[in-house]
Amino acid sequence: MVGVLGGCSSDPEAPEAEPRAVEAEATEAAPLPTEPTSPQVASLLPVDPQRVQWFRALRPGVAPRRVALFTAFDAQVQAPVLRSLGWSKGDGEVRLWPGPSAVWFWPQGLAETAYRVWAPTRSWDDGRGQRHGLEQVRVPLGVIEAVRTERRAGPLRVLHWLAPQRGLVRLEVQRNDEQILTLELLSESTREGQGSLPRSTPEETWASILQAVEHFDWQALDALVAPTLLRRLDGPRGAVEPLLGKPTGLPRLRAFLELGLERFPGLNPEPDAGVAHLRAGSRRGAVQLVFRADDDGWRWSGVAAQPRK
Repeated sequence: MVGVLGGCSSDPEAPEAEPRAVEAEATEAAPLPTEPTSPQVASLLPVDPQRVQWFRALRPGVAPRRVALFTAFDAQVQAPVLRSLGWSKGDGEVRLWPGPSAVWFWPQGLAETAYRVWAPTRSWDDGRGQRHGLEQVRVPLGVIEAVRTERRAGPLRVLHWLAPQRGLVRLEVQRNDEQILTLELLSESTREGQGSLPRSTPEETWASILQAVEHFDWQALDALVAPTLLRRLDGPRGAVEPLLGKPTGLPRLRAFLELGLERFPGLNPEPDAGVAHLRAGSRRGAVQLVFRADDDGWRWSGVAAQPRK
C-alpha cells in the first residue's frame, strides 16, 4: 500500500536518502483504483499507452536532463500509471496515477511516499495540499492553461501544473524558498514503431537514433546501434529485461538518456573509410561518437574521449 508524503530529499540523484526533512504524517493512504475515475481526474491526468511526454529537468549547477513520462501497468497500484525515464540515475522515477477523485504523485528522491497532487477541494491533508485554480503557464512547448496546486512539507514546497487533456506540464521544487528543481514540458510524441530508419551516413544514423528514442522504439535501435554497444546500454541482464511481466527495452533507453549526449557540428573521418567520428558533448564533457559501416549502412558503435589538441 502506498502512503502519503513523509520524509523528503532535495536531490533526486542523491545515491542515499538525506536525513528526513519531515516526520511521516498519519494521513490517508493512496487507494487502489477500484472505483471509476471522475471526469475531472481523467481530464487532468489522461493515461494513454501510446503517448510519451518529454520534459526538461533543470537543477542549479547541473546540466539539463531530458525526462520522459509514459504509461505502464504498475503491479503495486494494480492499474496503468505514468512512469518516468531519466528522472534520476539508476531506478529512481516519478509515478503519477488517477484515483477515483484525486491525482496521486510519487517523485522518488523528493518524497518517501505518494501524495495527492490534486483533489476536488481547495485544500486537503490539513492544508498541506492546496489548489489555486487555472492559470497560464509558459513551458518550452508553449503557453498552456493549467491548474496550479502545491504541497508543503517542512522546508519543501512543491508546485505542480496540471493541464486539462494533457496532464503534468510543469513542476517546481523549492527548499527554503530557493528553487532546486524545475521540470517543464518540451514535447509530446507517440509511442510507436518507426519501421526501418535510414542510416546511409553517420549523421543520418544519429538522427534516426534520436527519432527512435523520441518514440520509445527500442527495437529500432537494434539496426542502428552495434551489438556490443547495445549490450552495454542494456546492462548485465541481456538485450531486454522483464519489467512488470513484459519484456521492454527500457534499460537501453534509460542508459541513453543518462549519457546526456548532444551532437556538435563537424565530422572527423578516419583514414579507414569504414570508421567515422562525430563530435558531441556528454555529462562528462566533450566526446566523440564512433560509427562503423557495414553492408547495410552505418551503426553507432561507441563513445570515445575527445582527443587533446
